[in-house]
Amino acid sequence: MSIWRSPVLYFGVVLALLVSLALAAPFVLNWNSYKPGLEAFGSRLTGRAVQIGGDVEIRLFPWPSLTADEVQIANPAGMAGDPLLKAQTIRLELALGSLLNGALDVQSVDIVEPQVVLQRDGNGDVNWQLGPAAGLKSSTLLSKVKLDSIRVLNGTLRFRDGQHGGRFDVTTFDADMSAAAIEGPWRIKGTGFWGDTPLALTFTSAVARPGEPFRFGIRVVPGDTAFPVVGLDGGWDGALLDGALHIEPQLGVDEKGSAPGNLKPLTFQSKIKAANDRIELTQVRMAPADTRDSGTLIEGRANLVLGETYDALVELNAPRVNLDTLMGVEMLQTFRT
Repeated sequence: MSIWRSPVLYFGVVLALLVSLALAAPFVLNWNSYKPGLEAFGSRLTGRAVQIGGDVEIRLFPWPSLTADEVQIANPAGMAGDPLLKAQTIRLELALGSLLNGALDVQSVDIVEPQVVLQRDGNGDVNWQLGPAAGLKSSTLLSKVKLDSIRVLNGTLRFRDGQHGGRFDVTTFDADMSAAAIEGPWRIKGTGFWGDTPLALTFTSAVARPGEPFRFGIRVVPGDTAFPVVGLDGGWDGALLDGALHIEPQLGVDEKGSAPGNLKPLTFQSKIKAANDRIELTQVRMAPADTRDSGTLIEGRANLVLGETYDALVELNAPRVNLDTLMGVEMLQTFRT
Protein backbone atom coordinates (compact mmCIF):
# COMPACT_ATOMS: atom_id res chain seq x y z
CA MET A 1 0.00 0.00 0.00
CA SER A 2 1.27 3.45 -0.89
CA ILE A 3 2.32 5.52 2.10
CA TRP A 4 0.02 8.33 0.90
CA ARG A 5 -2.97 6.02 1.34
CA SER A 6 -2.09 5.21 4.97
CA PRO A 7 -4.56 6.70 7.51
CA VAL A 8 -1.68 6.96 9.97
CA LEU A 9 0.01 9.50 7.71
CA TYR A 10 -3.10 11.69 7.52
CA PHE A 11 -3.53 11.49 11.27
CA GLY A 12 0.09 12.63 11.67
CA VAL A 13 -0.43 15.51 9.22
CA VAL A 14 -3.53 16.68 11.08
CA LEU A 15 -1.71 16.42 14.42
CA ALA A 16 1.24 18.43 13.07
CA LEU A 17 -1.18 21.06 11.74
CA LEU A 18 -2.91 21.39 15.13
CA VAL A 19 0.42 21.77 16.93
CA SER A 20 1.51 24.41 14.39
CA LEU A 21 -1.71 26.35 14.93
CA ALA A 22 -1.22 26.19 18.71
CA LEU A 23 2.33 27.50 18.35
CA ALA A 24 1.20 30.27 16.02
CA ALA A 25 -1.88 31.24 18.06
CA PRO A 26 -0.11 33.77 20.31
CA PHE A 27 1.07 35.60 17.20
CA VAL A 28 -2.15 35.69 15.17
CA LEU A 29 -4.95 36.07 17.74
CA ASN A 30 -5.92 39.49 19.05
CA TRP A 31 -5.67 39.03 22.81
CA ASN A 32 -6.34 42.75 23.38
CA SER A 33 -10.02 41.89 23.52
CA TYR A 34 -9.28 40.71 27.09
CA LYS A 35 -8.08 44.17 28.18
CA PRO A 36 -11.46 45.48 29.40
CA GLY A 37 -11.97 42.41 31.58
CA LEU A 38 -8.45 42.62 33.02
CA GLU A 39 -8.85 46.34 33.72
CA ALA A 40 -12.21 45.76 35.39
CA PHE A 41 -10.81 43.05 37.65
CA GLY A 42 -7.79 45.23 38.50
CA SER A 43 -10.16 48.03 39.51
CA ARG A 44 -12.12 45.66 41.76
CA LEU A 45 -8.90 44.41 43.33
CA THR A 46 -7.45 47.87 44.06
CA GLY A 47 -10.49 50.12 44.29
CA ARG A 48 -8.83 52.38 41.70
CA ALA A 49 -9.04 52.93 37.97
CA VAL A 50 -6.67 50.48 36.25
CA GLN A 51 -5.56 51.04 32.66
CA ILE A 52 -3.57 48.86 30.26
CA GLY A 53 -2.12 51.22 27.68
CA GLY A 54 -0.12 48.62 25.75
CA ASP A 55 -0.77 45.19 24.35
CA VAL A 56 -2.01 42.08 26.12
CA GLU A 57 -0.34 38.88 24.99
CA ILE A 58 -0.96 35.27 25.95
CA ARG A 59 1.59 32.64 24.98
CA LEU A 60 1.19 28.91 25.35
CA PHE A 61 4.73 27.84 24.43
CA PRO A 62 7.37 27.26 25.62
CA TRP A 63 5.68 28.18 28.94
CA PRO A 64 2.17 29.59 29.37
CA SER A 65 2.28 33.29 30.21
CA LEU A 66 0.16 36.42 30.17
CA THR A 67 1.88 39.76 29.56
CA ALA A 68 0.38 43.25 29.82
CA ASP A 69 2.33 46.37 28.84
CA GLU A 70 2.00 49.94 30.17
CA VAL A 71 -0.12 49.11 33.22
CA GLN A 72 -1.25 52.00 35.40
CA ILE A 73 -3.07 52.24 38.75
CA ALA A 74 -4.58 55.67 39.29
CA ASN A 75 -4.64 57.91 42.34
CA PRO A 76 -7.84 58.38 44.35
CA ALA A 77 -10.42 60.52 42.61
CA GLY A 78 -9.54 64.20 42.90
CA MET A 79 -5.83 63.68 43.73
CA ALA A 80 -3.46 65.20 41.19
CA GLY A 81 0.11 64.18 40.42
CA ASP A 82 1.69 61.02 39.09
CA PRO A 83 -0.38 57.84 39.48
CA LEU A 84 0.29 55.37 42.28
CA LEU A 85 1.83 52.83 39.88
CA LYS A 86 3.08 52.77 36.32
CA ALA A 87 4.72 49.54 35.14
CA GLN A 88 6.29 48.97 31.75
CA THR A 89 5.35 45.28 31.82
CA ILE A 90 3.57 42.85 34.14
CA ARG A 91 4.17 39.22 33.26
CA LEU A 92 2.34 36.23 34.77
CA GLU A 93 3.70 32.71 34.44
CA LEU A 94 0.81 30.24 34.29
CA ALA A 95 0.49 26.52 34.97
CA LEU A 96 -0.15 24.56 31.76
CA GLY A 97 -2.13 21.84 33.51
CA SER A 98 -4.64 24.28 34.94
CA LEU A 99 -5.10 25.97 31.54
CA LEU A 100 -6.02 22.63 30.02
CA ASN A 101 -8.68 22.33 32.73
CA GLY A 102 -10.03 25.81 32.05
CA ALA A 103 -8.50 27.40 35.18
CA LEU A 104 -5.97 30.19 35.66
CA ASP A 105 -3.20 29.22 38.09
CA VAL A 106 -0.53 31.93 38.43
CA GLN A 107 2.90 30.51 39.34
CA SER A 108 4.96 33.72 39.40
CA VAL A 109 4.69 37.45 38.70
CA ASP A 110 7.34 39.76 37.21
CA ILE A 111 6.79 43.54 37.48
CA VAL A 112 9.23 45.19 35.06
CA GLU A 113 10.33 48.82 35.46
CA PRO A 114 7.57 49.94 37.81
CA GLN A 115 7.39 53.50 39.10
CA VAL A 116 5.62 53.71 42.47
CA VAL A 117 4.77 57.21 43.68
CA LEU A 118 3.59 57.48 47.30
CA GLN A 119 2.23 60.94 47.96
CA ARG A 120 0.41 62.99 50.53
CA ASP A 121 -1.38 66.10 49.30
CA GLY A 122 -1.77 69.45 51.01
CA ASN A 123 -4.88 68.24 52.86
CA GLY A 124 -3.06 65.27 54.36
CA ASP A 125 -4.78 62.69 52.12
CA VAL A 126 -2.60 59.82 50.88
CA ASN A 127 -2.75 57.72 47.72
CA TRP A 128 -1.50 54.35 48.99
CA GLN A 129 -4.60 53.12 50.84
CA LEU A 130 -6.34 50.66 48.54
CA GLY A 131 -9.91 49.45 48.93
CA PRO A 132 -10.73 46.12 47.24
CA ALA A 133 -14.34 45.49 46.32
CA ALA A 134 -16.50 43.79 48.92
CA GLY A 135 -16.49 40.02 48.63
CA LEU A 136 -13.39 39.88 46.46
CA LYS A 137 -11.32 38.40 49.28
CA SER A 138 -13.42 35.22 49.12
CA SER A 139 -13.11 34.99 45.34
CA THR A 140 -11.82 31.62 44.11
CA LEU A 141 -9.78 33.46 41.47
CA LEU A 142 -7.51 35.01 44.12
CA SER A 143 -6.85 31.55 45.54
CA LYS A 144 -5.34 30.60 42.16
CA VAL A 145 -2.59 33.21 42.47
CA LYS A 146 0.55 31.97 44.20
CA LEU A 147 2.18 34.87 46.01
CA ASP A 148 5.48 33.21 46.87
CA SER A 149 7.29 34.38 43.73
CA ILE A 150 6.82 38.04 42.85
CA ARG A 151 9.80 39.95 41.45
CA VAL A 152 10.27 43.68 40.96
CA LEU A 153 12.84 44.49 38.28
CA ASN A 154 14.53 47.91 37.89
CA GLY A 155 11.85 49.84 39.73
CA THR A 156 11.65 53.37 41.13
CA LEU A 157 10.08 54.32 44.47
CA ARG A 158 9.23 57.97 45.08
CA PHE A 159 7.72 59.71 48.10
CA ARG A 160 6.18 63.17 47.79
CA ASP A 161 4.89 65.16 50.78
CA GLY A 162 2.68 67.99 49.55
CA GLN A 163 2.26 69.37 53.07
CA HIS A 164 5.92 69.87 53.90
CA GLY A 165 7.73 69.56 50.59
CA GLY A 166 9.52 66.37 51.57
CA ARG A 167 10.94 64.18 48.77
CA PHE A 168 12.55 60.74 48.83
CA ASP A 169 13.58 58.66 45.83
CA VAL A 170 14.94 55.10 45.59
CA THR A 171 16.02 54.11 42.09
CA THR A 172 17.19 50.89 40.38
CA PHE A 173 15.06 48.96 42.86
CA ASP A 174 15.05 45.14 42.59
CA ALA A 175 13.06 43.06 45.04
CA ASP A 176 11.60 39.65 45.82
CA MET A 177 8.13 39.66 47.37
CA SER A 178 6.11 36.85 48.92
CA ALA A 179 2.96 36.38 50.97
CA ALA A 180 0.89 33.57 52.38
CA ALA A 181 -2.29 35.22 51.08
CA ILE A 182 -3.42 38.48 49.52
CA GLU A 183 -3.98 39.94 53.02
CA GLY A 184 -0.52 38.87 54.21
CA PRO A 185 1.69 38.34 55.97
CA TRP A 186 3.98 39.94 53.38
CA ARG A 187 7.76 39.92 53.11
CA ILE A 188 9.75 42.13 50.77
CA LYS A 189 13.52 42.09 50.42
CA GLY A 190 15.20 44.40 47.94
CA THR A 191 18.07 46.66 46.99
CA GLY A 192 18.23 50.08 45.38
CA PHE A 193 19.97 53.45 45.38
CA TRP A 194 19.23 56.63 47.33
CA GLY A 195 21.15 59.10 45.21
CA ASP A 196 24.57 57.46 44.92
CA THR A 197 24.18 55.48 48.14
CA PRO A 198 23.19 51.81 47.83
CA LEU A 199 20.46 50.59 50.16
CA ALA A 200 19.24 47.20 51.32
CA LEU A 201 15.60 47.23 52.42
CA THR A 202 13.50 44.66 54.26
CA PHE A 203 9.75 44.98 54.83
CA THR A 204 7.56 42.55 56.75
CA SER A 205 3.91 42.71 57.74
CA ALA A 206 1.36 40.83 59.76
CA VAL A 207 -1.99 39.70 58.37
CA ALA A 208 -4.17 42.70 57.55
CA ARG A 209 -7.45 42.42 59.47
CA PRO A 210 -10.45 44.77 59.15
CA GLY A 211 -10.77 47.18 62.04
CA GLU A 212 -7.22 46.61 63.27
CA PRO A 213 -4.03 48.65 62.64
CA PHE A 214 -1.81 47.34 59.87
CA ARG A 215 1.27 45.89 61.60
CA PHE A 216 4.59 46.15 59.78
CA GLY A 217 8.35 46.42 60.15
CA ILE A 218 10.92 48.23 57.98
CA ARG A 219 14.70 47.99 58.13
CA VAL A 220 17.00 50.05 55.88
CA VAL A 221 20.74 49.32 55.70
CA PRO A 222 22.82 51.83 53.69
CA GLY A 223 25.76 50.50 51.70
CA ASP A 224 27.88 53.39 53.01
CA THR A 225 28.83 52.60 56.61
CA ALA A 226 28.96 56.31 57.40
CA PHE A 227 25.14 56.17 57.50
CA PRO A 228 23.30 54.34 60.30
CA VAL A 229 20.86 51.45 60.06
CA VAL A 230 17.25 52.59 60.56
CA GLY A 231 14.43 50.34 61.72
CA LEU A 232 10.74 51.06 62.35
CA ASP A 233 8.21 48.61 63.78
CA GLY A 234 4.63 49.46 64.51
CA GLY A 235 1.04 49.77 63.40
CA TRP A 236 -0.82 52.16 61.09
CA ASP A 237 -4.59 52.65 61.36
CA GLY A 238 -4.88 55.12 58.50
CA ALA A 239 -4.35 58.18 60.69
CA LEU A 240 -1.91 57.29 63.48
CA LEU A 241 1.45 55.55 63.36
CA ASP A 242 2.28 53.93 66.68
CA GLY A 243 5.51 51.99 67.02
CA ALA A 244 9.19 51.88 67.89
CA LEU A 245 12.14 53.56 66.16
CA HIS A 246 15.68 52.15 66.17
CA ILE A 247 18.82 53.83 64.80
CA GLU A 248 22.15 52.02 65.00
CA PRO A 249 25.59 52.94 63.65
CA GLN A 250 27.30 50.43 61.40
CA LEU A 251 30.32 48.98 63.18
CA GLY A 252 32.84 46.42 62.04
CA VAL A 253 34.16 43.55 64.11
CA ASP A 254 35.82 44.87 67.30
CA GLU A 255 35.28 48.41 66.03
CA LYS A 256 34.28 50.99 68.62
CA GLY A 257 33.30 53.78 66.26
CA SER A 258 33.34 54.88 62.65
CA ALA A 259 34.70 58.31 63.56
CA PRO A 260 37.40 57.74 66.18
CA GLY A 261 38.55 61.35 66.11
CA ASN A 262 35.16 62.77 67.17
CA LEU A 263 32.11 61.68 69.12
CA LYS A 264 31.81 57.91 69.27
CA PRO A 265 28.58 56.54 67.84
CA LEU A 266 25.47 56.03 69.93
CA THR A 267 22.47 53.78 69.42
CA PHE A 268 19.06 55.46 69.50
CA GLN A 269 15.73 53.90 70.33
CA SER A 270 12.36 55.34 71.27
CA LYS A 271 8.63 54.89 71.07
CA ILE A 272 7.09 56.93 68.25
CA LYS A 273 3.61 58.26 67.57
CA ALA A 274 3.03 60.24 64.39
CA ALA A 275 -0.20 61.78 63.16
CA ASN A 276 -0.59 64.46 60.52
CA ASP A 277 1.95 67.18 61.42
CA ARG A 278 3.10 65.94 64.80
CA ILE A 279 5.67 63.37 65.89
CA GLU A 280 6.01 62.37 69.53
CA LEU A 281 9.08 60.46 70.71
CA THR A 282 8.92 58.96 74.19
CA GLN A 283 11.15 56.63 76.17
CA VAL A 284 14.12 57.97 74.23
CA ARG A 285 17.28 56.09 75.12
CA MET A 286 20.75 56.76 73.71
CA ALA A 287 23.70 54.60 74.69
CA PRO A 288 27.13 53.78 73.24
CA ALA A 289 27.12 51.37 70.34
CA ASP A 290 30.06 49.61 71.98
CA THR A 291 28.29 47.34 74.48
CA ARG A 292 31.46 47.23 76.59
CA ASP A 293 30.87 50.90 77.51
CA SER A 294 28.20 51.15 80.20
CA GLY A 295 29.28 54.56 81.42
CA THR A 296 26.89 56.70 79.39
CA LEU A 297 23.12 56.80 79.25
CA ILE A 298 20.95 59.59 77.86
CA GLU A 299 17.17 59.45 78.24
CA GLY A 300 14.25 61.75 77.51
CA ARG A 301 11.47 62.68 75.13
CA ALA A 302 10.85 64.97 72.16
CA ASN A 303 7.94 66.54 70.30
CA LEU A 304 8.23 67.69 66.69
CA VAL A 305 5.79 69.86 64.75
CA LEU A 306 6.15 69.75 60.97
CA GLY A 307 4.85 72.91 59.36
CA GLU A 308 6.34 75.55 57.10
CA THR A 309 9.13 75.45 59.67
CA TYR A 310 10.09 72.49 61.83
CA ASP A 311 9.66 73.06 65.57
CA ALA A 312 11.08 70.71 68.18
CA LEU A 313 10.87 70.51 71.95
CA VAL A 314 13.53 68.13 73.32
CA GLU A 315 13.92 67.12 76.96
CA LEU A 316 16.95 64.96 77.71
CA ASN A 317 18.70 63.96 80.89
CA ALA A 318 21.83 61.92 81.50
CA PRO A 319 22.03 59.96 84.76
CA ARG A 320 25.63 59.21 83.86
CA VAL A 321 28.08 60.31 81.16
CA ASN A 322 31.60 58.98 80.76
CA LEU A 323 33.42 61.47 78.53
CA ASP A 324 36.53 59.29 78.35
CA THR A 325 34.61 56.57 76.55
CA LEU A 326 32.07 58.78 74.74
CA MET A 327 34.57 61.09 73.04
CA GLY A 328 37.05 60.13 70.38
CA VAL A 329 40.75 60.87 70.75
CA GLU A 330 40.76 64.25 68.98
CA MET A 331 37.63 65.58 70.69
CA LEU A 332 38.85 64.42 74.10
CA GLN A 333 42.20 66.21 73.61
CA THR A 334 40.36 69.37 72.54
CA PHE A 335 38.04 69.19 75.54
CA ARG A 336 40.96 68.75 77.94
CA THR A 337 42.83 71.66 76.37
